[in-house]
Amino acid sequence: MNSIASMNIVCCALLTGAVTGCDLQPASPKQGALPANSFSLSVQKLVTGGDVEITQLTLRLPGNASISVDGEHFHSCTFSQTPNDATPREGQVIVSGSRITPPGNDKAYIQTSFRPQSNGTSAGGTVTYPVPPNQTLESYFPISAADGIYKLDTPIEIAKVDGKPVVLTVGNPTKSDLAPSTSGQ
Repeated sequence: MNSIASMNIVCCALLTGAVTGCDLQPASPKQGALPANSFSLSVQKLVTGGDVEITQLTLRLPGNASISVDGEHFHSCTFSQTPNDATPREGQVIVSGSRITPPGNDKAYIQTSFRPQSNGTSAGGTVTYPVPPNQTLESYFPISAADGIYKLDTPIEIAKVDGKPVVLTVGNPTKSDLAPSTSGQ
């Protein structure tokens, strides 16, 4: 399990370096206005190939929009700190994955993280999956986010984890955001 702890430390170090300066900021005036009821998404691959992938999704969104990321085993969300201000701002989602095979072990592990950030706050954590030793990170965790302008409150697929979709929703809080926390589920 020391290898898993090492993987956590490496991922945290990479994420810390990748997300420096990621607070929600007013959009630059030169970017112009957003189309009504929409947000923009810009994708930048920071680390690619092999056993580590880190991608930064930069969002230009109304200041009153929340950012939610949902997958089969997780949910992450940040809420607007300015619910009555629709002035365009920037937020981010850091998407990361890493793969390790501990020495002398017949399993490998893939760890994923989806971390939305806005207004100086962030959410999310990591999930670790045991996988066969020949499983590649790219086939288990393909990142499919694409640059573009998207409608608010419309889930878009940004990745898959073990063939299951991971969706980003920007706009009003999703039902998962508003549901009370329950234990044992």
